[in-house]
Amino acid sequence: MVGLFLLLAIVECFPQIWNIPVYVTKENEAEILTICTIMFGLLKIEIILICAYTGLMCVYSTLPSWPMFFLIVMLLGSIAWSVFRLFKFR
Repeated sequence: MVGLFLLLAIVECFPQIWNIPVYVTKENEAEILTICTIMFGLLKIEIILICAYTGLMCVYSTLPSWPMFFLIVMLLGSIAWSVFRLFKFR
């Protein structure tokens, strides 16, 4: 969990290496960087939640597994939301 968090934190500091699915111009650069920064923040929080709940499930085997599916759907939803917003600034 810590390694993945640090990897995302390091990649977040270098926007020139991001693989953004739209062409970045001077007019849309600020909006795209804002969307990507928000996406990285959401991804870090969601990954921490997934890893923390996985750890809790290992310790307490009586915990239900449905929150894990909710967390994964939330993770994929935030990625889809970010990509949708990026394509609006095409």
